[in-house]
Amino acid sequence: MIYEYQEFKLNSVLSRYIDCVWTESYTQRPENKGRTYLVVPDNTVELIFTSGTLERKIKDGSDKVEVLGSHLSGLKTIAQDVKVDGEMGISVRFKPYGLYPFIKPGLQETVNQSIPIEDLFGKDMLELESKLFETQCLLNRVRLIETYFMKRLLTLNRQADATFDYLINRIVDGRGAHRILDLAEETGVIIKTFERKFMQNLGVSPKQCGQLIRLFHTLKATNKASQVNLTSIAHDNGFYDQMHFIKEMKKFTRLTPGEYLKAPRDLQMPIFTRN
Repeated sequence: MIYEYQEFKLNSVLSRYIDCVWTESYTQRPENKGRTYLVVPDNTVELIFTSGTLERKIKDGSDKVEVLGSHLSGLKTIAQDVKVDGEMGISVRFKPYGLYPFIKPGLQETVNQSIPIEDLFGKDMLELESKLFETQCLLNRVRLIETYFMKRLLTLNRQADATFDYLINRIVDGRGAHRILDLAEETGVIIKTFERKFMQNLGVSPKQCGQLIRLFHTLKATNKASQVNLTSIAHDNGFYDQMHFIKEMKKFTRLTPGEYLKAPRDLQMPIFTRN
C-alpha cells in the first residue's frame, strides 16, 4: 500500500499541545472513494478541514450517523465507521491532553463527539478555514495554522495546569501502567481532585486514560510486528491474561484481537506505525 501522507511539526510552544499538522490523499484515490473506514481509539484529537463531508457512525449500537464539514473529532473511547466524501484538505492533530489551553473548560463534552469548528472556536475559525482553502502552498497553510493557534493561546491565556500536566505525562511515560492510587500518593493529590482535573482537561477519568494509552501501545505493537503473537503482545503491554486483553479490546474497539487483525486498518496506519 502506498500512503500519500505528510506531517509538519509546529513551533516548540505549540508542540507541547499539538502533535502535528497533516495531509493525506489516500482517501482521494479512485479505488478508495466511497469507502467506509474503521477508526479505533488512537489517543488523538483531530481538527479536520474539508471542502467535502465526513460521515461518522459511532459503533455503540445506535443508528446515529453524523455528516459534517470541517469539524473537531474529540478523543475516542469507542470505534467509529468513517466515510470521506470530497477532499480532506488539511488537519491538526492534537495530543490527547493538548486541547484544553485552546477552548473553554468542559472537554468531557467533546469525547466521542464530532463538533463543527465554529461551535468550539468561534467565527474566527471559519476565517481560518476560508484562508486555508484559498491558499495553494502547503507550507503557507501550515504557517496560517501556526499563527492562528499562537494567537489563540496568547489571547485565551489559560494557565497551564502543572499538576495535570505532570500526572498525564507520568501516565503517558508509563504506557498506562501506573496505578492511580500510587500517583495520587506520590503527588499528594486527592483522588477527587485527580478525577476532576482529568475530566476538565482531558474529558475522561485517569483510569480510562491509562486504559486508552495501554490500548494504543498494544494496537501499535500489532501493526508494527512482522509476525503477531497476541499472547506476547498482551503480556508486554500489561494485560494479566488473554481474557483481560480480549475484554478491553472489545470494550474500546468492539472487536476481538483476532477480528481487529483481519479488519482493514489503512486509514490509521500512519498513527500506529510511526516511531
